[in-house]
Amino acid sequence: MAGWLAIGLVLLGCSSGTPLDHEEMTVACGMCVFKLGATTGCYWAAEVDGGHLPVTGPGIPMDHDAHGPGGMCTMTRTAKITGTRYDDKIWADSFELVPVDPTGMAVAPEHRH
Repeated sequence: MAGWLAIGLVLLGCSSGTPLDHEEMTVACGMCVFKLGATTGCYWAAEVDGGHLPVTGPGIPMDHDAHGPGGMCTMTRTAKITGTRYDDKIWADSFELVPVDPTGMAVAPEHRH
């Protein structure tokens, strides 16, 4: 068991990424808003250098109404993200949605996944 832990720590130490410290990023549902497709179901994604990366990690809000007004599936939002940006994803240790003006919120049209 200790051997596997040591291997995991070595591999973790070898992975490189760019630290993010309260970086403001445009975020929304990767499937519903950014139309990334590659997976099923709703998930947070962020605009990065003209493309989009999925956002994962312990900082992701779990109590967010994805399909409600102001939800990740209805509109782009701004989030302040602290974590690490990798080539294929963003690991969010914290993910703070910036409040939006309620007049800009929309109700998501019915859609299926």
